[in-house]
Amino acid sequence: MKDTRPKTFTNQYENDLHGNIGVSKVKKQIRDTSRLLKKDSIPANVRIDKERELKALNEKLAELSQGSLEKKISKKYNMVKFFGKHTPQKHSDRWRKEEGSPED
Repeated sequence: MKDTRPKTFTNQYENDLHGNIGVSKVKKQIRDTSRLLKKDSIPANVRIDKERELKALNEKLAELSQGSLEKKISKKYNMVKFFGKHTPQKHSDRWRKEEGSPED
């Protein structure tokens, strides 16, 4: 059956308002803004606004890069914790079984 709900279209940078923007989009915005600033024909007030925007985008990129690094490290640490907790228990269960002693 066909969906009869109306389709909604979103703005390309709508996620930017909510802070849900990825690293690749920020890099693209930085590249676009840098290319615009290379042109000599833009007015001074636009140039100042774009320079401020470029500075903010660079800070946003640094923040996103730091967040992805923290996420990567925490994921690795979770794996280490998992193996650290389960491996000794597995060995102790095996030793108890080999000794034939009753479990706690």
